[in-house]
Amino acid sequence: MASDMRGWDIFKDSKWLLGNLLNKYKIINLPTSGWLTDNAGSGDVIQLSTCFIVRTGTTANSRGLANVEAFGLYHHGWVLGMDWGKKLEIELTIARQNSDSEAVARFQLKVSSSEGALTSRGLGLEIQNFALYGESYGSSRGTVSLGDLTDGDTYHVKIVLVPNVRVEFWFDGVLAGTLTGDYVPTGVSAANHYFVVSIINGPTGGVDAVMRVGNIRVIQEW
Repeated sequence: MASDMRGWDIFKDSKWLLGNLLNKYKIINLPTSGWLTDNAGSGDVIQLSTCFIVRTGTTANSRGLANVEAFGLYHHGWVLGMDWGKKLEIELTIARQNSDSEAVARFQLKVSSSEGALTSRGLGLEIQNFALYGESYGSSRGTVSLGDLTDGDTYHVKIVLVPNVRVEFWFDGVLAGTLTGDYVPTGVSAANHYFVVSIINGPTGGVDAVMRVGNIRVIQEW
């Protein structure tokens, strides 16, 4: 008897499963090369096939930054716009190297392509030396502590937007923090959006603070 694709029968047809998954979600594997850079001082970005190496260099007030346009996240809307009303997941692997109490590293999806904390709708991660925080902005900015990194170790982080409800931050498979209310980006925006990776040091300098970012995957509802 032919399967009617109900119950456990659905697992017998991987092509059917994949087709239905791709009809519901877009899956974007972001490359770690070909991004635009906006460095300052001795800051630098090395774009490899597996990861970014974003660094400050040892000069004070230096920045390493790379950004790329966020294409296709507003279906039937502006080409670089964003529909915050769709469920969104962003996964990535991160690492920080070389302790510098003044260094701040970030990974963000936002309207601006420049370095800095969120000032309008967006979400991301902020690393103050080795202290990891989740960050999101709806009508105001919120942060939540996710734990501490160890110099040179790699970690898996996932950001989940549950539309109009909350932003979840998962740290090595564990729900480490949640932001709600005014901190949740909502609605649609026809402005240009960017993925941004950056690291900046302070007035002292002397340390080449480094962040590595790779394995970036974006999943969004159609």
